[in-house]
Amino acid sequence: MAEVDGKLAGSVIYLCGQGEVYNQVKWPKEIPGDNVYVIHVLAVQPDFLRMGIGTALLEYACNMGIKNGVGAVRLDVYEKNFQLYIYMKAVDFRIGGPLIWGWKNRMV
Repeated sequence: MAEVDGKLAGSVIYLCGQGEVYNQVKWPKEIPGDNVYVIHVLAVQPDFLRMGIGTALLEYACNMGIKNGVGAVRLDVYEKNFQLYIYMKAVDFRIGGPLIWGWKNRMV
């Protein structure tokens, strides 16, 4: 969670381990699913956009992955979230591919 002047500015939620559904994706490097962090939420309040908060939250999750020795950090992005999709490419996250997750497609 990120705060600015006592106000919630953003949050990141990640879990260690990935579900079976992620096996649909042809990953650049095969890593056991229990040795992966998956970011499920990366959100910044509109009033705090373009202040580096999203980058700081992403770096925090990645640094926790490094600290804990995971083989990869993956971000689950709804395919129509174009803003986050473009941002992830800008910070060098590679697109693993779409997967079918229940009632909607997701990009990971």
